[in-house]
Parts: sequence; C-alpha cells; structure tokens
Amino acid sequence: NALYTRLRDVFPYKPIPWGLSIIDVARKIRWAVWIITNGSEDKTYRKLHSIWIGSELLKMFTFILHWDNLGNDRKPSSQAFSRVLKEFDPKDITHIWDSPEDLLSARWAWVDFYGVLTGYTKRKVFRELQLDDSHILESVRSFEDKLK
Repeated sequence: NALYTRLRDVFPYKPIPWGLSIIDVARKIRWAVWIITNGSEDKTYRKLHSIWIGSELLKMFTFILHWDNLGNDRKPSSQAFSRVLKEFDPKDITHIWDSPEDLLSARWAWVDFYGVLTGYTKRKVFRELQLDDSHILESVRSFEDKLK
C-alpha cells in the first residue's frame, strides 16, 4: 500500500470512456453491479474516480468489496463471493475480469465467468485453465452486446 500511495500520482489511472455505458446497460436490464477486488479501499475508489464514478454514481453498485472489507475472504478464495452469494443465486451471477485468480474464485463459488484480455492475462492462460473461447473477451466492452 505504501508503494501504491507513492506511485499513484506518477502513474494515474487512465479513464475508460465506455465504462459507464456498460454499467448503465447492466442496470437498465436490472442486473446488480458490484466490485470485488483485492485492492485497498483507497486504490479501489481512485480507480472508480478515474472513470468518472464519483460519490453520486457509487450508488449504482450493489456492493463494493475490497481488501479492507473482505477480511481474509480475498480472491482466489470462493469466500470472496460470500456476501454476494447471500443475496444472489450463483446461477444468476456473471463475474467478468482479467485474472486467473478471478476465474478460480468464480469456479469455486459456482459463478459464471468471462475472462478479459485487456488486463495482464493472455488467451493462452485462460485456455489452459479450460475457459471456453466463448467466455474470453477482447475487452469488457465486448460484453455489452451480451447484455442487450
């Protein structure tokens, strides 16, 4: 966390101009939208602010779970989903992210998963973990069509 704090102004997050449109589409079709991250609270909110999600827009999220409020239930543990699973059936959940840890925690919680290639994970890694090509996305924006 100390290193992150020192570097955050040197390497600011780049806004994702279409990020809000995906969240908006999901909310219009009555999907609950939440964040589960192993990042700290400060890092999580700085990333949200970088895509223009301020305090008013934070209300769009059902949950924002991060390092500081997950306790020991961090990814890749399936327990990272424990709060979400108290309110939603696993068959009604889709988890979208860019890391093998997220894929593993989603599988262990019996939650559908889409892997995104815009992060640090390559298609080959997702395939080695037996994620079907239909669940590998070039970007989060690719998922927008599945929502409509």
